[in-house]
Formats: sequence, structure tokens, C-alpha cells
Amino acid sequence: LGLAAFARWEERGDGGWLSLGMALLAMAAGTKMNVLPWWALGLLWVAWTGIRRGMAPRHWAQVVALGIGLGAPWYAWIAYHTGNPLWPAWPGGREPWRAAALWFQTYWRQIAGVPGDFGSFLQIPWIAVSQPARLYAEAPFSPLTPLLWVTPIVAIADRSTRRWTLWAWYFVGTWFLSHRQLRHLVPVIPVLHRAVGEALGWSAD
Repeated sequence: LGLAAFARWEERGDGGWLSLGMALLAMAAGTKMNVLPWWALGLLWVAWTGIRRGMAPRHWAQVVALGIGLGAPWYAWIAYHTGNPLWPAWPGGREPWRAAALWFQTYWRQIAGVPGDFGSFLQIPWIAVSQPARLYAEAPFSPLTPLLWVTPIVAIADRSTRRWTLWAWYFVGTWFLSHRQLRHLVPVIPVLHRAVGEALGWSAD
């Protein structure tokens, strides 16, 4: 929903959509750490887009501050207790939390069902559907996932498809660099469907 609000702001230019999008991403990141990459990129995107479009610095700075204010408290709480705001997803912090994070990282590297190389990364859309057990699936994944290979082709010509495809592949990439467990990839499903829908709509036209 946050990304959809960003898209609506790009189409209509109403600043309320920009604030809503940032707020939704921040709240999502404050609820689940695997959405953190979208939140972080959203902050950068708002600042960059605001400068590029000539927005008043005060306006886009307020949106960025809103995103930080809503998203940061959870990570500040984790940092206060463990010394590491990204615990346990990132090693570091105070003992005994540091040892627990190291164990967590080592454990996931040992049981990783998919190698961390570029070739395996490109195969993820197919593996997620055909061999979900390799990613410790708890439920079937979207059958449209392999179409992530097709949307970049349409994205060359269609801006809307390009927007949703970039957000989707960015999330898949950051997920792939972490623990590669399928349930952590679930937030990308609506974005994937939107990218596929935009690509199919453009192709039909």
C-alpha cells in the first residue's frame, strides 16, 4: 500500500499521497524487519525525487522525518536492549545478544537450501514455485512468480511496469542476501502481482 501511494503521488502530484506512502512503509518496517530495505530505499527515494522535482526542501524533509519517526522507535528499542538495532538479523551487539546473533547467522548459513551465488539468485522465481521446500516454505507461493523474468523486458518500454519491477527485484535481492526463507519473501507478492498486471496491461494495449 505504501508503494501504491508513492505511485499515486507520481501520477497526481498530491503531497498527501507521498506522506501516506512513507508512513505506511515506516509502519511496516517497524512491524517486520524484512520490510526494512523498502523503508530505507523509500527514504532515499523521497529525498531524491523531491530534489529532482524541485519540491520545497522543507516539504520532502518533513516526509523523510515522518518516515524516520514512525520506523525508528522499534529499532531504537532493540538497540537499547541488545546494542544492535538489527539484532538478530545482523551480527553485533552486547553479550549475550552478540553470541545469539552469531549463532543465528551461522545456523542459517549452514542450512541454506539455495547457494548465495548470482546464478541461484536468477533462479529464485522458479525455485519459489517448483521447489519451495528448498526455501523452507510453509505454504505454496504465488504461481505468477516466474513472470518476474518477463516484467523487466516490458519495463524497458513501460514506466509503470518499470517502477513495480524495480521495487520487486530490489526486495528479492535484499531477501536473497539474508536468510533465503520463503516466508520472509511474502511482502513482495502484491508488488509482483502489480508488476505482472502492469506488464500484461501494456502488452494488451
